[in-house]
Amino acid sequence: MNGIRIGGEKYMMVAGEPGVVLRGKKGPSGCTLKKTNTAVVVGIYGEGVPHGDCNVVVENLADYLIEQSI
Repeated sequence: MNGIRIGGEKYMMVAGEPGVVLRGKKGPSGCTLKKTNTAVVVGIYGEGVPHGDCNVVVENLADYLIEQSI
C-alpha cells in the first residue's frame, strides 16, 4: 500500500491493522479509518488537534456501530 487517499489528499500510512484500522499522516494533519460491518468510519484532523483524540473518537464510534451490527 502506497498511502491513503481521501478527498484528493494523500496521507502516508503510519500505523494500523490492514482490514481493521488504518492511520495516516500528512504534515501536521492526519486521518484514522476503521471498518465496521457495513461502513468505514473516517476521521480527519488538522493542525493543533492531537492524533490520539481522532483515534479515540473514530475507534469508539466504529466499535459502537459494530456492537449495533451496523
